[in-house]
Amino acid sequence: MRYREDYFVPWSPLVFFIPFFFRYGVLVDDNDLIFGYGCTEPNPMLTAKRIPLKDIEKTKITTGDATWKDNLLGFGGWGIRLGSVHGKTGWAYNPTNGGFVELELKNGSAYRFNSVDPQKLKEVLSRD
Repeated sequence: MRYREDYFVPWSPLVFFIPFFFRYGVLVDDNDLIFGYGCTEPNPMLTAKRIPLKDIEKTKITTGDATWKDNLLGFGGWGIRLGSVHGKTGWAYNPTNGGFVELELKNGSAYRFNSVDPQKLKEVLSRD
């Protein structure tokens, strides 16, 4: 495991009837990046995204910090949302305001997801 983070989603009590959104996490192993929601860890079958590391365009990984206004106006709120990522339509996994990583895949798809330590995660993802 190269990198791992997970935490309870602040608004998870509001979705107690949907247990797949209780936790949010980011996992990076030798082959894949996984980010999103799940009961105990990100679940790529339902509410998380699995991306092979070889598919990530290493030069198009950026980090930033989002306010509540950025998330509300840019994506219409929190959760799994469609909005503008890298100037194109892409998916955002944003459980909270704060640090995020944006990346683009070699096929042109774009994603944005929260991270506790976006700079460290960028370094991990940028390695060959």
